[in-house]
Amino acid sequence: MDLIVAVISLMIGLGFFALIAAVLCSVAFFHHVKSYFLTIKKANLFQTKIESLRERRRSFSLI
Repeated sequence: MDLIVAVISLMIGLGFFALIAAVLCSVAFFHHVKSYFLTIKKANLFQTKIESLRERRRSFSLI
């Protein structure tokens, strides 16, 4: 009977540990994905500004 209680207690403890580890890993993953996509968004915004400035320069040179 003691062995059954010990195994059930161990399973509950390891399950709780796995739940905490999964939550922490998910938070870290989403944090890095967010920063990655913000970096891409900034790069795209910068590229868009450069292209608009080039278009302005072309339009002024045609005048």
